[in-house]
Amino acid sequence: MNTRRTLVRMAVLYVPLALTCVAVALYSFSHFLGGAAGAIVPAFFVGIFAFAFTVEGLAAVRDLRSAGPVTSQGMVRRTWSRGGLLWFFRSHYMFAADTVYTVEPLTSVTVRAGDTVEVDHWPHTKTVVAVRLLSHGSGAVDPGDARPPYR
Repeated sequence: MNTRRTLVRMAVLYVPLALTCVAVALYSFSHFLGGAAGAIVPAFFVGIFAFAFTVEGLAAVRDLRSAGPVTSQGMVRRTWSRGGLLWFFRSHYMFAADTVYTVEPLTSVTVRAGDTVEVDHWPHTKTVVAVRLLSHGSGAVDPGDARPPYR
């Protein structure tokens, strides 16, 4: 399964990064407690990265330990794309079933607001396995529902 390889890659990347950042943050914080007042700055900033990497790593590990993908069904509220790292890469998103999914570019242009879809995804990382279009909607979505999620 191709998505399982994606989860393994995420776990291999984020777990060591999380452990490294936690160790550096604890080292800086221990020096802060020892009297080096300036050590709080790296402890704070590295701690933010440690938290982010830990959340992503634990989600990947939890998905690898789970039974498999789950299925969610709902109406597509919005699709959009954004530039990634210095606008070299594009990421495509779909807001459906009260969750934001990162989808393939073809999926992003195929489904429209108001369509009903069924999404197979891993439960914790929301890594998409497949998207099935169940019915075409009118394309008209309540403006209150069409707002993008928090960025």
